[in-house]
Amino acid sequence: MSGRQDPTQVGLALEALGIQPIFALSPQDKGRMERLFGVLQDRLIAELRLAGITTMPEANVFLKSFIKRFNRRFSIHPRVSQKAWRKVPNGGIFI
Repeated sequence: MSGRQDPTQVGLALEALGIQPIFALSPQDKGRMERLFGVLQDRLIAELRLAGITTMPEANVFLKSFIKRFNRRFSIHPRVSQKAWRKVPNGGIFI
C-alpha cells in the first residue's frame, strides 16, 4: 500500500489483536505528554536526591513507591471501566 510504513513490533502486536492505536496528533495531546515527561524527569530526580538514593537498585525499589504516590495524586478514574483486552490469538506468537 502506497504511503504506509512497515509496522513496528508494537504495531504488529496491535494489528494482530485488532487494536486501533490512538496517536497524540494535536498540539494539546503532545503538550500533555511533554509536561508529564518533564514532571517525571524533574520531580523524580528531586525525590531521589531528597531520599539520598545514589544507586540503581535503590532507585528501582524507590520507583515502585514513587509511581504509586504519583498515580494516587494525578490519576483520574475512567468513565468506562470495562476491560478492553482479549486473548492473544495463536498463543501469543507473532511472526
